[in-house]
Amino acid sequence: PLQLASERTEAFVALLTRRRPKLLPGVTEILLWLSQRGLPLAVASSLPRAQIEAALDSAGLTKFFAVR
Repeated sequence: PLQLASERTEAFVALLTRRRPKLLPGVTEILLWLSQRGLPLAVASSLPRAQIEAALDSAGLTKFFAVR
């Protein structure tokens, strides 16, 4: 099971290096609006951290989340 999970994470990260995820309209704008007002932002997920970080990096959203 750990080997399979590791392979899945590697494949997901590799996919994100080739394709940028399509964001819903207004996502970047609302994150900018919230961060300009000093509101702390967070991501909660059961995915491995490597997948979350890869998704945020690929989508250009990492700058909105200070804690890593």
